[in-house]
Amino acid sequence: MEINLGSRSFGYNMEVGFYDVDYTRKMRLSSLLRVFAKLAGEDYTDRGLSHTFLREHGYVFLVSKVAFKIYRLPEIGENVNVQTWVMGTKGAKFLRGYEMLSESGEKLAVGESVWICVSPEDRKIVRPKDFPWQTAFYDNGEVPVHCISIKPQELYPLGKTTVVRSQIDANGHLNNAVYGDIATDFLTKEEYEAGVSELYLNYSHEAYLGEEIEIMRCNADSDITLAAKVGERPCFEFKIVTV
Repeated sequence: MEINLGSRSFGYNMEVGFYDVDYTRKMRLSSLLRVFAKLAGEDYTDRGLSHTFLREHGYVFLVSKVAFKIYRLPEIGENVNVQTWVMGTKGAKFLRGYEMLSESGEKLAVGESVWICVSPEDRKIVRPKDFPWQTAFYDNGEVPVHCISIKPQELYPLGKTTVVRSQIDANGHLNNAVYGDIATDFLTKEEYEAGVSELYLNYSHEAYLGEEIEIMRCNADSDITLAAKVGERPCFEFKIVTV
């Protein structure tokens, strides 16, 4: 298959399914993360750079941070259009943009993600200049939110959860979308149902099958900020701004 490294936005129309929503009949945050992570992979696969192809050549992409401005979460049965594009690189980071629109063109969610490329054997970072298939950048306009470093203070424990087999993906670790489920499971009912206008997630270190993740909450932030660790190793940081 010929490799396409051209500048473009990649996407398609999709229907929000029963599995994508929660009891409010709106899309779960984890489903939003899953849709866009899948879309990023499909963009690369359509270019001729599938996960299998890259792994065979010694490269794996891991998401490091995401940020989303959420105008409205789509409901069950709603048809939406999703798009992704390569925004550029910065240092060792690969930057990607995302957009979700309703059938009428209403903007539902816009965001960006930071990815790093690593060797699958030793997780050594591969910088963009050393990656042989650098794609051209695409300008889809200004993204209203950007990835941030979440550094919560004054943490207190909320509880623990264990990584199970159904949460592990083909890279052998906790799938990036599942972090959204874990985090929202530790919100109160009122907080969960309030709605989200902004979502930020930092993936600090990978979590593996059988590991116990401790969830903590920041007591010094007006927004909702959670942090998680495996033993003494940071795992992820999660921040949402409610409506």
